[in-house]
Formats: sequence, structure tokens, C-alpha cells
Amino acid sequence: MYNTQNNPRILRELKKHHHYVWKEYLKPWTFENRICCQRKGKTFSSSLDKIAQERFFYKSLKLGSEEIKYLQYLIKNMVPNVSKSISHIFNLYNDISNSNDEYLIKCGIEDLHTSVENYGKNCLKELQIGNIEFLEEDKYKHQLSLFLGIQYTRTKKMRKNLNPAKLKNKQIDLEKMSIILPFIYGEITGNWIYNTGEIELLRNNTSSNFITSDQPIFNVKAPLNETKKLKEFELYYPISPNYAIYISKTNNGKVINDNNDVLYYNQLVKSHSFEQIFGKSESDFK
Repeated sequence: MYNTQNNPRILRELKKHHHYVWKEYLKPWTFENRICCQRKGKTFSSSLDKIAQERFFYKSLKLGSEEIKYLQYLIKNMVPNVSKSISHIFNLYNDISNSNDEYLIKCGIEDLHTSVENYGKNCLKELQIGNIEFLEEDKYKHQLSLFLGIQYTRTKKMRKNLNPAKLKNKQIDLEKMSIILPFIYGEITGNWIYNTGEIELLRNNTSSNFITSDQPIFNVKAPLNETKKLKEFELYYPISPNYAIYISKTNNGKVINDNNDVLYYNQLVKSHSFEQIFGKSESDFK
């Protein structure tokens, strides 16, 4: 499922700027190759190359013995089909992080994200034109579920939210874990979407646009106050100014004809963003 090149004899140019929000995903919000961005209250226009990215964001780090023991414990206690997939991720990550190939160490995980993006590429194209019937074919639902799970966990916000207080073993280095855990949690989330979640398409028929952010997919039921416990899980993912995906345990497909409904979802996007929100125009942020 996951794959990356491993041939040190081939000279590969290092990809220095790693996007934690997929550039291709953001294109529906662009005009003349520029996107409207708001950060720290300031609004500006930018190329996609300069937003939601960080230098070598996905550079792999060698895991120590405590991190390895913790991951092996996680794998051992998961249901067999998830355990098998995560074991593969674990072994692949170790191969990359222990490599002597500079490209693999700095860009191997970025390449893995590219392979996941390829799973979602055709699915998003269909959904962005209002077609959801293709998901009745099991292959496509599986591909989209994996893609969505990883997009949910791969971001800068999710990395910052790794909480050492939740780990009993204080010797675990969360910085080392921060590159591999999004794949593990993403696999778990994708498995939930595939087996339990109902994927519905929200169609925006209003004069207002959906916006998105640097945490493009999020749990609308997640409490913004971190002291409160998470009780429910429903995912929202705008995929263009006119369409969004909503995933819950029930499917109630919805057409939005009221601007107030768009405002409601856009306020959720703002609340769950990390540093940046994106829109078609500045007026979409109001």
C-alpha cells in the first residue's frame, strides 16, 4: 500500500519544502494561481508554494528503544487487519529513518504522503463535481478512507497536539514519534471511516463559499477546550467552495440553500484551524 523509492545510486533532488496540506487539494480555492489566506488576522494573497509548508517538515528521525517498544505494544493490541497494516508502516519507517541515503531520510516520508495523495486524487475530482455514487464500489471507498485518515492526522496542528501527559512512559521522545504517529493514527481513522463512517456530500447552493484551513479535515465534535473529554466523532472536510464531505455514523445527504449554514461550517473551520485559513476571496472570511 505504501511505497517509496530506495535506490541510492539515483541522484534525486531534495524536496526542501514539505506541505502539510496537500497543494492539489487547495487548488479549487485559487484564482490565477493565487489563494486568499488569513493568518494572525491579516489577509493576503499567496501562491500555493508558500503556504501550509515547512522546511523538511517530514524528515524522519531514528526511533529509540523506548519508542520502538511503545509502537510494538500498540501494534500487538490492535485488531488483526489494522495491526498488519501498521506493522508494515512501522517496518517501512524504520527502513527509511535508518537509511544512509540522505534523500530517503529527508524526503522519504514526504514521498509516502505523495503516494497517499494519489489514492485520493481521482476520488476528489469526482466529489468536486457532485458525484458520490462511485463510492458504492468498495475499492474507491477504501482508497478515499485511507486518504482522508492521513489528511486528518498529517498536519502541523496534529503534531503540536501530541500530548506527553497521555503517555505513561515519560522516556518516550514525542519529537521522534511525531513523524510516524500520523500514519498510525491515520490508518486507524481511515479504518473507522471505511467500516463505520457514512460519507455524505454537502452541496453548497448559496452565493457564499466554503472556506478551508491548515487543518482541513477535523472532528466537528472535538471540544475546543482541551480539558473536556472527546465523546463523539464526526469529520468535516471542505473540498471546494461548493462542496464538502461530512462523515458520521448516519448518512443524511444535504443540499445547503441558506447562507447561514455556510457561515456555520466556515466558523467551524476557523475554530479548528491552527495558523491559517484559506478562501476564494477575502469576503469569504467574514
